[in-house]
Amino acid sequence: MRDYSRTITANSSVSAGVIGNFIKLKDSTSTVRIVAENKDGREVANLRMSVGTSIRISEQYQRVRIENETGSPVTCDLILGYGDVQDSELSGTITQSRGTRIENAVDTVNTTSKKILNSDSTRRSFVLLNTDAANVLYVGGSGVTAANGLPLVAGQSIVLDHSPSGEVWAIGSAAGIVVKILSEHD
Repeated sequence: MRDYSRTITANSSVSAGVIGNFIKLKDSTSTVRIVAENKDGREVANLRMSVGTSIRISEQYQRVRIENETGSPVTCDLILGYGDVQDSELSGTITQSRGTRIENAVDTVNTTSKKILNSDSTRRSFVLLNTDAANVLYVGGSGVTAANGLPLVAGQSIVLDHSPSGEVWAIGSAAGIVVKILSEHD
């Protein structure tokens, strides 16, 4: 499912090449006509839709045309794709807690795997930065290798939010790769 936001000039249409069987008009400044076509260009749906209406089509479409039959521009937001969307409302209070401590570290990784973060039940998130100018840092668990690790190319970083508290290991494509680490803790 994808959201599509389009503005259609007066008395014209726009098309989107998208595959699916579901259409919902989430929002619009006016009623619009939706024409869905299958892979052969045959219409499988042709209907006027107003805000909040949705339809599941029995045949797959591959293109959707949104027609503005009014004399003014129309802006609309649609959900197109497979599946269905159920509208619901949530009420209440959301409380977001923040970490109380930030830690930073620098470590050097060689061509054998090395633990770069200890297990820590208070860790909430962390950032790893490969500061090397040319070599790849591979990140993973205790069995990390160049073949199974997540590669961080030279200068690349990764953020793990709501991170697990387990150990993080790394191995380099060359010796002497410097990794910078920033972590947030409770």
